Amino acid sequence: MYKFEFSNREVESMLKDQNTFWDPELQTELSPVLKKLKKTGEISGADCGVRPGIIGLVYELKGHTFKITYTVNPEKKQ
Repeated sequence: MYKFEFSNREVESMLKDQNTFWDPELQTELSPVLKKLKKTGEISGADCGVRPGIIGLVYELKGHTFKITYTVNPEKKQ
């Protein structure tokens, strides 16, 4: 299992408090993505690149109702 670390508390709150911030469409689309990220640390189809000031690869995944940008540290499973 991978541990999520968030860029700020607002993002963390929005992803953890699904009852407040998520509508049914977002719930249907984003829940399986986060579940797979937590399990494997990767999602096929995510765009991959480099960003200034960030060490390692940066992944971006877009759905109909969300866009998330993340990095993965496989050694630490984060």
